[in-house]
Amino acid sequence: MLLRQCVDERYRLRDEITARISSLAESQDLTTKTLQESIEGDVSIMQDAWAEHKRLEDAEKSSFEKAQALVSAQVFHEVRNALSSVIAMSELTSQLRDDPTVTPSDLVSSVNKMLDQNEEVVDYSLTMLNNILDINKIRTGEFQISKDVFDLTDLMQRATKMQMAKAESKGVPMRFEAPKMGKCLVRTDRDIIMRIITNFISNAVKFTSCGAIQPFILPLEDILPNANNTERRVAVGVADSK
Repeated sequence: MLLRQCVDERYRLRDEITARISSLAESQDLTTKTLQESIEGDVSIMQDAWAEHKRLEDAEKSSFEKAQALVSAQVFHEVRNALSSVIAMSELTSQLRDDPTVTPSDLVSSVNKMLDQNEEVVDYSLTMLNNILDINKIRTGEFQISKDVFDLTDLMQRATKMQMAKAESKGVPMRFEAPKMGKCLVRTDRDIIMRIITNFISNAVKFTSCGAIQPFILPLEDILPNANNTERRVAVGVADSK
């Protein structure tokens, strides 16, 4: 009986050891599988992160290239406007010089007028180039809109003056009448507003072959009587006849 009990106990212990070893082996296999899946998941996450990084890098590069192309197109457009104004003034001056009916005093007065317009065009072109060619600020997102207080009426008169020679060379009258309110003080970026208004007038001169052109500044309530105008607002534009 003692021998039988010893043998039975031995088998029981052996079975327990075998079960324990099997359990440890299964646990190790599970741990290894989990670790492997975790590593594969980390690798996948790293690959996805790298792909996203490359996508953002390519998108940023593409965005900058588009911005650069847009800036270049804007520069070409502005330079073309300025040069066309200078050319128109030169042609008008030549016509006046060769016209026998023009008196010397009238010729001098016209030339002085053209020189004043030419000075406006040159100053505008230099300011525009200094502002629009700052690619680094556009790329880094550091471009800031300035807040200047200026007279919008004076700015509109200057923009009209720059394009006057082109309008006269086409035989299209153009005139800006100051609004009844007189001075129109605004607070915004002077150079950006100047570019916008100059483009308005330049396009009107370019595409108007007859009739007249009139840049204008009007109180918003004159155009939209029902507008909720809690602040003093004005509408700026160019009326023309195609």
